[in-house]
Amino acid sequence: MESYTTTKPLIPNEMKTPMQEHIEWMYEKLHILAEYRNMDAGIEVDECIQHAESMLEKEKESIMNAYDIGWSDGNKGQDLNDLYYNETFNTQEK
Repeated sequence: MESYTTTKPLIPNEMKTPMQEHIEWMYEKLHILAEYRNMDAGIEVDECIQHAESMLEKEKESIMNAYDIGWSDGNKGQDLNDLYYNETFNTQEK
């Protein structure tokens, strides 16, 4: 039997939400802008980072609510994921 090893775990020790990943990405862009001394764009990116960081608690609440609803609905044999997402985030274009 063949043995496989990996340098990182199959399930990361620290999973990040999409918003947390986006904030990290913006910090990288901010660093690049600072290297090029593009202060006007840097200020804009910094404001975006601050706004995204202020949204982390709201994102956490949304994730927890989705888990709670999914947990309680999961035994009904129905796939309610799309319905929950569309009703909660109103993604339908008007």
